Amino acid sequence: MKIKDIDNKKMAEYESIRDKSNESYLYITEGIHPHFHAQWELLCVPKGRISVTINGETRILEKGTAVAGSLDIHQYEILEPNALGYVLTVAPKHTERLNKMIQNSVLREHFLTGEPHEEIVALLKIADRYQTTNKFVYGGLVETVLSIAAHNLQFEERPQKAEADMMRECLVYLGDNFATKISLESLAQKFGYSPNYFSTIFNAYVNMGLREYVNSIRADRAAALIINDKDVSDAAYECGFDCKRTFYRVFKARFGTSPQEYIKNLTNPIS
Repeated sequence: MKIKDIDNKKMAEYESIRDKSNESYLYITEGIHPHFHAQWELLCVPKGRISVTINGETRILEKGTAVAGSLDIHQYEILEPNALGYVLTVAPKHTERLNKMIQNSVLREHFLTGEPHEEIVALLKIADRYQTTNKFVYGGLVETVLSIAAHNLQFEERPQKAEADMMRECLVYLGDNFATKISLESLAQKFGYSPNYFSTIFNAYVNMGLREYVNSIRADRAAALIINDKDVSDAAYECGFDCKRTFYRVFKARFGTSPQEYIKNLTNPIS
C-alpha cells in the first residue's frame, strides 16, 4: 500500500478531480487539510492516534474508523509518528446499492470502534493485496467494507439547508477567489451570517481562522507557480499577497523554508 504523497498540502476545497474518477483507491495517509467530494471516504486507524474532523465534529481516533459520506467536509491530522491511517475512497460504481438503500438520508454519526472496526481493518489488508491484481475481488471487498460501516452507523433525513452546505459553498468560493481581497465581514455578509457567528462556524469546520486559511491557499498556489519557473515576487502578487514580507512569513510557516530554499530542495533533493 503506497503513501498518498499529494494530500498533506491540500487546503479545504472541492476535489473535483476525485469525483471524475470511477475507481476506488486504498492508500496510507500522511494527513490532509479540510476537503470534500461526492465520493464516500473511510479512514481506518489500526494503531496510533489521528485527529479527525467531519462537518465540524472532531474526534481523536485510536483503533477506530471514521466515515465521511458524500460531500461531508473532512480532514485528518497525524498526532503521533507511528500512527497508521488507511484511507479508502469509494467510487460511485461501488456505492450504487448503498445509495438506493439510504436514498435521501445522511450519516448521523461518523465513527466506529470495536468489532466493526476490527473487521474493516482485516478486510482492508486483504483488499490491498488485490487492488492492482484483481479488480473484481477488490471491488467486492470495497463494497463489503462500506456495507459493514453503513450497517453499524445511523442515518437521518437530509436537512433542508445545513451549515455544512454553506461551508461547501464558501470553500468553493474561496478556492475560486483567493487572490482577491477577502475579509471576514464581506464573506459573512455574502453568506448571510454575522461576522462573529460565521467565524465560529468557519473555525469549527476548518480548524483555523479565515485569514490563516486564505493565506495558506495563496502560499500553496504560489508554490505551484514557483515550481513552474514563475518569479517569486510575481507569484506572490498574482496569488493575492500585497506585501512581500507577509508572503515570506506565510510561506515559511507553511513549508518550513523560504521560497528560494523550497525550489533548491526540489531540484536537489536530499537522498
